[in-house]
Amino acid sequence: MTYPPGAIGPFSGLTTVEVNGRVLRGPDNTYYLGDGSTYTYGVVSGLEDDSTVDPAKTISSASEVQVFVNGVKKDLSTHYTVDVGNQNVEFVTAHVPSTRCDMYLNLG
Repeated sequence: MTYPPGAIGPFSGLTTVEVNGRVLRGPDNTYYLGDGSTYTYGVVSGLEDDSTVDPAKTISSASEVQVFVNGVKKDLSTHYTVDVGNQNVEFVTAHVPSTRCDMYLNLG
């Protein structure tokens, strides 16, 4: 495992909350590694084994997506945009190889 749990944020995928005997599901997270040439990453497509995204859900607003690169939160419009129609996150610049890109999705 390249990045053990708890090594790089967001940490929401590591949190379990129980209220009145019910376990609440945390936000959806998906992870990608930069390759130096890819600008666009699918939010619910191309999911890997470590993704917690429910593929049946879709994003309806850019505000539902937060992006972290190597653990540092990135800003919408400055570092990336969200293409709701195609369900993609599009970065302004491609990330160097092995750069970790984490997407935190607050999907209803």
